[in-house]
Amino acid sequence: MGPFLIVLIIALVVLAMSVRIVPEYRRLVVFRLGRCVGARGPGIIFLIPFLDRGVSVDLREVYFDVPPQTCITADNASVSIDFLVYDKVIDPERSVLEVENFTGAARGLAITTLRAVVGAMALDDVLSKRDEINRILHEKLDDVTDRWGIRVMAVEIREVVPPRDIAEAMTRQMAAERTRRATVTEAEGKREAAVTIAEGDKKSGDSQGGRIAASHHPAIGRRPASRDFARGRLRVGAQRDLQGGAGRRQQDIDAAIPGGAQGARPG
Repeated sequence: MGPFLIVLIIALVVLAMSVRIVPEYRRLVVFRLGRCVGARGPGIIFLIPFLDRGVSVDLREVYFDVPPQTCITADNASVSIDFLVYDKVIDPERSVLEVENFTGAARGLAITTLRAVVGAMALDDVLSKRDEINRILHEKLDDVTDRWGIRVMAVEIREVVPPRDIAEAMTRQMAAERTRRATVTEAEGKREAAVTIAEGDKKSGDSQGGRIAASHHPAIGRRPASRDFARGRLRVGAQRDLQGGAGRRQQDIDAAIPGGAQGARPG
């Protein structure tokens, strides 16, 4: 029983060394006698005991934090910048064969690239153009890490901290700009109000002047007298016509009755 138990234990150890279960998000880069024979997985992988050696590589997207770095801008101002880098292994073999520790290498490359990018920009651009800095860092890092089988997915600046004296000067500048805008806005409001009031007074004066001019106009002033005069002439003419008509009718009657008028006189 003793030798059989020993053989069974050895067989179990060899089986454990030769069988690997690789999950979906990992790959196993296999070296046989020191030579790379490729990446295996996912699933059950069989290795030759004492001849094969497997290196596990994670294919999931990971990130690393770059601690705050002091950088000098083009106008000799120092700023402290920290950011995050998101990367992903796209070629397991190259990520093992081309670089020893790709996370550390990518971190060092990100720091040197950041200082080069910030050194070519002014302080105002560094504070206001974060998206542009992210894009430049992303492009430069991706170009270098591509030969390692790693793809940089994104670079995000987390914080940009200027020196204390520059921050205080910026605060005073912002306060002065807000005060200036408030003063300009108030002055424009007063000017518009004055213009509106003047236009209203002008319109009111024009309407009153028109009414006064109309009341003093000669033609308009004589209009009631001329109307009364015309009405009086019409009345006088009508009375004359009535009197003339009555006299003509009386003459016609006297002419139609001969001697009537004469006979009537003696009686």
